[in-house]
Amino acid sequence: AAVAASHGARSFSLVSAVSADPKSRVFYSRIKGEAERAVAASGVPIVHLFRPSLLLGERNAIRMGESVAAALLRPLTPVLRGPLANLRPIFGETVARAMVAAALTDDVPGVRVYDPAAMRRLAASTRA
Repeated sequence: AAVAASHGARSFSLVSAVSADPKSRVFYSRIKGEAERAVAASGVPIVHLFRPSLLLGERNAIRMGESVAAALLRPLTPVLRGPLANLRPIFGETVARAMVAAALTDDVPGVRVYDPAAMRRLAASTRA
């Protein structure tokens, strides 16, 4: 992001994690939070932070932990509501569509954070 800013980039989008927190005791969440903080401080005027939960879709590599999590969470998706709604798995294609929509429509400087529900809404706005 800092290199992008030094070359005049107006916006930067980062796929992070629903649990991102630079103060977390969980390594993964802490690293994601630190990455978000660094991107926000990079000097790029418009920063989009996308915080998906478990990503679904085709992958080149097999990740056993994610496969197990997907198998467990997908049947529970209808009951993951209220404060648990952010745990609903989301397709990588949905995140990508949301990123494109945000990049093409948002020109106001600042940092935006998108939870899975916001990503779904943005992605739906790009469909023809």
